[in-house]
Amino acid sequence: MNYPADFTDIIRSVVTSMTFPVTILDVQVGGDGVISIEVCDLYHAEPGRAVTIGGNDYTILTIDDSTNVITLSSGPAITAVAFDLYLPHFFHGTPYDTAAKIDNIPMATDKTPMIFVEVEYREHFNTTESAIERRTQARIYVLTQSNFNTMDSDNLLEAAVKPMQRLHAHFVEAIKNDPRFDPDTLEYDRISKYKFGVFAPSKGVQKGFCAMDLSGIQTDTTMDIYRTCQNSAC
Repeated sequence: MNYPADFTDIIRSVVTSMTFPVTILDVQVGGDGVISIEVCDLYHAEPGRAVTIGGNDYTILTIDDSTNVITLSSGPAITAVAFDLYLPHFFHGTPYDTAAKIDNIPMATDKTPMIFVEVEYREHFNTTESAIERRTQARIYVLTQSNFNTMDSDNLLEAAVKPMQRLHAHFVEAIKNDPRFDPDTLEYDRISKYKFGVFAPSKGVQKGFCAMDLSGIQTDTTMDIYRTCQNSAC
């Protein structure tokens, strides 16, 4: 019998297949040794994160989404023409269980940025011979570390929310290019989460999601998934 693939396994495979090759278009070095690189795509680059270029590590100081320029800490001259941006991590489960798992991971870079599928999600299965096996409605978060207790809204937007919006845009493209999904019916509602946690009306954050401060976006997503096998012998 051909059993339906679990939704979280499908999304996990999408996330783990994503890559972020960055082409360097121009390099400028300031008088203080700070390096500015113009790139083809910022992807989810965030201030404070480390990137490896030509075998050397640099810290991202600022990003400018109007010019696609990333400012890096001083270091060896950059002669490489490309590098790979760090990858997102995948989590799924209830908020409580996922928070406990995240808190037990020692390295911050092994937690974020994250694509987190909240369980429970709803799936409507089609028992006819339709090519569409099911319609899945899921809540998916795209989050990263932030300092939302000390940063104002403008800084949170540039440092965390916008990078996660860009990461989600590439996640959507990965789904649309995956033959398991119907790209024409994919849709989502997006909510910016400057301070991700459990909120109480008029009181701000009542309880944090986990030990880290997180910002990013919440999406309520609907997607149609094709049958993996349409052969009656399966």
